[in-house]
Amino acid sequence: MKIVTTTVSKDGYRDPTAFEFRFAAFKEALELAKGEGIQLLCLPGGYFCVASDAEREKAESQIVEAAKAAGIAVAVGIDCSQQKLPNKGKATTPDTSFLVQTKALPSFAMTWSPQQEKQIWRQRSTTGRDQRLVSDEDCVRPQTLRVSGENIEILACGELFNERIRNSIIAGHPDAVVDLSHDGQGFRADHSMKLLARQGMHTFCCTHANKKGAMKRAFAPGGGKTSTPEADSVITGKPRIEMKIREI
Repeated sequence: MKIVTTTVSKDGYRDPTAFEFRFAAFKEALELAKGEGIQLLCLPGGYFCVASDAEREKAESQIVEAAKAAGIAVAVGIDCSQQKLPNKGKATTPDTSFLVQTKALPSFAMTWSPQQEKQIWRQRSTTGRDQRLVSDEDCVRPQTLRVSGENIEILACGELFNERIRNSIIAGHPDAVVDLSHDGQGFRADHSMKLLARQGMHTFCCTHANKKGAMKRAFAPGGGKTSTPEADSVITGKPRIEMKIREI
């Protein structure tokens, strides 16, 4: 099957008022993917930003409707605005450790496929440092998207660095893992991606990066690095979406 991973510019990133033009780019990406015979389109963490849970649910319905019309499975990151999230009574940005511990992180991974109804998962941890605050039960929770007979494990940004989550994925042995990252951070994700790939699965990463031709991170089963900066298709509006076709 064919998977499209993406690198997206930061136009409208983390801005809940930018939903409409980001949604228009999403639909354009679906049309391009449809023309290439793609089965799964993946967009990075926080590709969409919304102001509330009600707005998130509305956005999910719109995303599913567009994906159904195109007949293409999707995995996309959705963030909620942090302005009114719990933060120990402080008026500043919420404390990340507190949000991890109380299962209140504002980032979500959403999927839909012709073979599987919509699924939505809240981000569990953000770094290797706060993974200790996540329960064993949450770490072994599967986030599996079934597409064209293949099992694709979808990770929200930061979950790649959680050792127990990685071990659970290795035990389940999906055909591929897709990390919906928020921001490009050089080679930071390579080590964790390679650990999974060495266990016999494809690993891919989507991210935001303003630089044109940013590296599209990927590893083949066995751990061989297949990363490349080239894009197979590009949407040149706002946001700019560089699309890379991967086959598994």
